[in-house]
Amino acid sequence: MAEQNELFQLIKSLNRNEKGYFRKFTKLNSENEDNNYLRLFDAIDAQEVYDETEIREFFKEQKFVQQLHVTKNYLFKLILKSLRNYNSTTTASIQINELLTETEVLISKQMFKAAKKHLQKARKLALESCKNNYLPIIQRWEDGLHIANRFQDIDDHEFNSFRQSFLETFDDIKTTAEYEMLYAQLIRLYAKKRTVKNPNDKLEFDAIVQHPLIANPPKSIGLYTKMVRLDLLAFYYSANADQKTYAEVNDQILKLLSAHPEYTHHVPYSLIHALQNTINAYTAVGNFAEVPALINRLSALKPRFERDRISQAAVLLNVQISYYLRTGQFSDAKNYIETNSAHIEKVLAALPAYSRYGQKLKLAAIYIFSKDYDKALLHINQILQAKEIMQFSLYEEAKVWSVIAHYELKNYALMPHLLLSLTRLLIRKKRHTPFEQVFLQNFRKLSSLKNEQDILHFLKRFHEDLKSTISNNPSFITSEQKEISLWLAHKAQV
Repeated sequence: MAEQNELFQLIKSLNRNEKGYFRKFTKLNSENEDNNYLRLFDAIDAQEVYDETEIREFFKEQKFVQQLHVTKNYLFKLILKSLRNYNSTTTASIQINELLTETEVLISKQMFKAAKKHLQKARKLALESCKNNYLPIIQRWEDGLHIANRFQDIDDHEFNSFRQSFLETFDDIKTTAEYEMLYAQLIRLYAKKRTVKNPNDKLEFDAIVQHPLIANPPKSIGLYTKMVRLDLLAFYYSANADQKTYAEVNDQILKLLSAHPEYTHHVPYSLIHALQNTINAYTAVGNFAEVPALINRLSALKPRFERDRISQAAVLLNVQISYYLRTGQFSDAKNYIETNSAHIEKVLAALPAYSRYGQKLKLAAIYIFSKDYDKALLHINQILQAKEIMQFSLYEEAKVWSVIAHYELKNYALMPHLLLSLTRLLIRKKRHTPFEQVFLQNFRKLSSLKNEQDILHFLKRFHEDLKSTISNNPSFITSEQKEISLWLAHKAQV
């Protein structure tokens, strides 16, 4: 049974089109117009924070509220069923599962030739989309079909080929599993250490990438396994704050995907996110000359399905704004936002809450750099009023930008209150990182200065302090904090 808040989380994760599809799906599958599941769905969707007491009070005249946990559990399953239908043609995994389900039905009807065709389609799709985990299942069904025919449907050569393929599939799965466990080991280490801080940390990280499968990969490994290995290396260089090599590995990933259009056809988000990571990597090392062509390539993609089109639009907005920020093209960025405002709002509306407000924070940063502080505060205040993201670091970063916006508006009387509020929030959430400590200490002093020369002199020192903090704690610094540092560099005229 789903936990209480899981239903709320699932409903809040749906985009506008998924919600619309669910409403239609529920009405089609309901025997009456007064659909309790749809009413409960709408009531929960209207909440910013899940409140079961409020739900019970709202539906106190309805019989179903007496067994609300049963209704909620069924609603959870109904949403998942509608999502399955909605995405039935958008993922290779769902398509393969449907082919295998239909194969089982056909075999039960003793329609072996039709079942064989279904398995051939499933195998082709699994190979093209690198869903190798389905191959043993497909092979077992193929084996079952041959057994049903007493292996009279294939000759000796075909039988030997089938046997060899059967054994090789399980060897490949074992090799892939070993790569995945090495990747899991690195992720686990990263979660504990976050970055390489000393020689002992380096030894632990190095031990993983020095494994023979990583250092000297077999030539026979497939595309998916190659991707796992390169993703692991990208993570390793990120943990070592080696941005140059990180960019090179991402470039390798992009080239590998570009050489396999049949894979990116079935898994378009892999190419979308490879382009995003490569653009971000080039931007981080200051290789701006390569970025416009990559952004154009990302823009030129034509995903078949809405989910991937939303992902493409969100990534495109993100990298375009980041590029403008890092290259100091603030007026171009503002023009881009305002020229495409209707499209941007549509994209934001389709995103989950955290992604939506993360994008809004970037828009706020552009308006601050463009000295349009009132518009910046409109976006910042929307973030600060969004209760569903209060637990994330994004909320603290919005508070920091709020301090900056009010400082730029010369609302000096508000500074003590804003800085105290931010300090209390960071202490309460135990997120008083070196970046925030340096920012708060310096901003308290900055907000008390009045002389322009004193302010400029102090800003330069403030910038050096923050720059040193970022250099000493690279893996603890978010992209939003780097943009805050950019504002300070711009303000300090360095």
